[in-house]
Amino acid sequence: MVYDAQRLIVKAEDNFWKLRAIDSFESSARAMSTEELSKIIETLILEDDLKAILLGCNKTDLIEKQALVAPDKIPDQ
Repeated sequence: MVYDAQRLIVKAEDNFWKLRAIDSFESSARAMSTEELSKIIETLILEDDLKAILLGCNKTDLIEKQALVAPDKIPDQ
């Protein structure tokens, strides 16, 4: 487990600037849709495990936001 965690950290370090760009898109004043952000992540990040983490977080955020706005319209997982 430790080895896998270290490999993931190295991959994150190698993609530091890409991850910073994605973070800035997420926190920008312009409201970006989850689909747009997912496309950016798919384009920038090549490593599947990093991509899965980033896209997994976005899906959770989307469900939480939709639950606040319209609880009867939450997509099935």
